[in-house]
Amino acid sequence: MNSRFLIGIALCGLMFAQGNLAFAAQPADSLAFQRALSQRNSGIDAFKRGESAAAQDSLIAAYDTFMRLQRYDYASLCLYERAIEYMNIGAFDQMEVLMRQLETLTNFSDSKEVRSLGRSKERAEDEGRYLVLFNYYSVASAYYAQLDSGDLAIYYGERSIQAMEQLPNPEQWRIIPPWNYYNQALYYDFYTDPRQTDSIEAYLRRAEHAAALLHAPEDRQEVSINIQDMWAWLHYYRGQYHAAEQTMQEVLAMIDSVAEFHPNTVVTERGEAYAFMVMLCTEQGRYREALDWQERLIGNNAVRYDIDKTTSLQEIETRYEVEKKTLEMERLQERNLAFRRLLYLLLSLLLCAILLIVVLYLRKKNTEARLYEAALEADNMRSAMDAALAAAPSKKEELNKEKKEDGMTALQLLADNLIKQLQQLPATCAYKMHSIARLQTLDIENIAHLCAQGNRLTNMDKRYILCFAAGMSVEDVADLFHIEPASVYTVRYRLRKKFPADTFPY
Repeated sequence: MNSRFLIGIALCGLMFAQGNLAFAAQPADSLAFQRALSQRNSGIDAFKRGESAAAQDSLIAAYDTFMRLQRYDYASLCLYERAIEYMNIGAFDQMEVLMRQLETLTNFSDSKEVRSLGRSKERAEDEGRYLVLFNYYSVASAYYAQLDSGDLAIYYGERSIQAMEQLPNPEQWRIIPPWNYYNQALYYDFYTDPRQTDSIEAYLRRAEHAAALLHAPEDRQEVSINIQDMWAWLHYYRGQYHAAEQTMQEVLAMIDSVAEFHPNTVVTERGEAYAFMVMLCTEQGRYREALDWQERLIGNNAVRYDIDKTTSLQEIETRYEVEKKTLEMERLQERNLAFRRLLYLLLSLLLCAILLIVVLYLRKKNTEARLYEAALEADNMRSAMDAALAAAPSKKEELNKEKKEDGMTALQLLADNLIKQLQQLPATCAYKMHSIARLQTLDIENIAHLCAQGNRLTNMDKRYILCFAAGMSVEDVADLFHIEPASVYTVRYRLRKKFPADTFPY
């Protein structure tokens, strides 16, 4: 029965991996998207031909393109198909790696708890998110089932069903819902003690209902065989031997009806059915019938042995090719990583050199500007002092008055310029209107009196004083003048040094 369980899971994966026609209907975002679709379809076809290494290469290339285009739904499909192939050949370590990548994709697609999500207005985004979740949960469920971690297999199986049921048309993505319900029934069969027959029955009924809605007859036939087989076991668990035997006879009839189209598959399923009938007849003491079924089982096993031997050889060869390709990819990734590190180092050194040149240039320009302003102010002060000494005492008051008026006029002009500069800011600027209003109502005479106490104030110094007087924060001033806040703190510190102790209020 364990082999029946593994075959059910493998069939679920294979049924998913066979589909590529549904994606032709998807919108083409770009030439790169179309090329990635073609690569993905080539990978699926290569899997069908048994060329596992070539298939993995095609799907990896498609995955990289989908990730670059941020099409996480299609990227998750590539990971899903690769993971199922690794499961089929028994490479569970590689399957785990891809499962972790799928888990990361659920974060990229802004996933949440499926049961807490409703229908979004953005239908396409919702469908893509649920598809990513379904792929991750399905692979996780199959992975933990292979490791016999029953609780985790059941947990992720239920989550995958929840995600699947949020998709408006699962068959578009070649998701066959009956297989998911059937596998969940198997999980409850294998991993619950005592066996939860009610849960098994509930999922089998959901599988039957979903199977009746399938459009493809071949899909309906294969899943129906497995569902009926599970019903036979359920009747057996409940001690309903007559119903169990009758159901298994129906399973054998269904197997015979598809034997021409699926010879390898029916050999396995027919052997499972024969073994079931041997067990059932033996337990009821019907030894002659049990012997008859045993002879059929022996004959079927001979055929199955030849098939299994060929399959095992193919799996060994495929695994060797996959491991070889994986090692080649790891070596290539190491080389790429070393090259990227060297490139980052060179770029960092180049950036540091450019920044150093810019800083030195700006520092030089700033020093020249400050020297020019200092010389200009010194010259103005000397001229003013000479004029004051030459003037008569009666002229001093008039000169001081004119100087005061000139200072107020200059401050008013600076304030007007600041107002114009603020008016050019976008309407969304938080400090714009408040700062304009404060500048328009400033007492220019008091500001002029304050500036008169400063030592060698430049026009730029006065612009900063007006901004501070208008209640603008350091961050606001930095934004207005397009400089860093640290530079504003430096200017304010320098201004305080130009005033007598404790006389600069800002």
